[in-house]
Amino acid sequence: MTNIVFAYSSDMLDALAELILRREHVKSGLVLNPELEKMYENSRAEIESVLSGTEFFHGTGRYRYLPKGNSKYDGVSDEEGVDILGTVLEDGLRPQEDLFSEVFTGEDKSTISLTHQRMYARVYASLFEEEDNGKLEYEYGSQAFWAKCFFSRIILDMFTDPKWYIAWVKQLGSFINNHSNFKKRIEVSNKVSSRIDSWQKNTRNDDRYNRLPMSLMCYGRSLISGNHGMIIGTKPGAVKAVPILYGYVRRYEIRSDEPITPDQFSYLEVPLSVIEETRDLVADAGLSDLKILPMEIMERHHQNLPVKNLTTPHLYRNNPDLITAK
Repeated sequence: MTNIVFAYSSDMLDALAELILRREHVKSGLVLNPELEKMYENSRAEIESVLSGTEFFHGTGRYRYLPKGNSKYDGVSDEEGVDILGTVLEDGLRPQEDLFSEVFTGEDKSTISLTHQRMYARVYASLFEEEDNGKLEYEYGSQAFWAKCFFSRIILDMFTDPKWYIAWVKQLGSFINNHSNFKKRIEVSNKVSSRIDSWQKNTRNDDRYNRLPMSLMCYGRSLISGNHGMIIGTKPGAVKAVPILYGYVRRYEIRSDEPITPDQFSYLEVPLSVIEETRDLVADAGLSDLKILPMEIMERHHQNLPVKNLTTPHLYRNNPDLITAK
């Protein structure tokens, strides 16, 4: 019965999102210029090949602020000192202190956050676009649209999963029987809230979105001059996932506590305006075989697909039972 309710509600959300997306896209007036349209047509086979050889996506950006301590949660200085791309090309993706690890996995550990869905990764990549001077020339659907689209599905999963209610009743019972459990829960919640405020300072060193995580995901952009978003794809089998406790989180996010080396990348995605610069950096790192695709062209490719495809993790598209909340 729950699966029927979820499927019906999800289809309703897809239909509504499709209408909103089409209307928003027309209203934005964004049209791929003829030169880029031609580039896309010439790249379609390559794009489809790259996506078929990509298992997970990681949304990030070119630069972040320099942390004051050993972690980004220690606060940041005003120095725009960390070249993420340079570090990634040399060392790969490395586990970092994780904002939600203790909540999602039951352990406070360093991890890499990835997703099955490219458009979900784009939300995180958008946080690195320079505010009021972004390098992305074309996008399909705004940052706010996709953030609301994905998180509404996570909430739908949560509230249509009876096991979520059972878990909360059990947790309430443990709080009543042992006050120290309740105290620990409050400590974890306060720790996460504090980390959210520190996490946003990765890309902007002000307090504009303090305690407003949803507003940050919808509208937050970077204050670092020249910053831009990036998406990194990983090859099938490259990532060993850490078990996540909640099905509604697993729908779009996974965690890995092992490094992902550059030879395990399937491709790199950056705005067209910096693609030549990026190719030079990739070649200098000895990674000439790594595919580099313009984000604008990838956006155009995803414009061909219905919202249902864009919000269903491609890895599980033929196995829907694996992505419903468990």
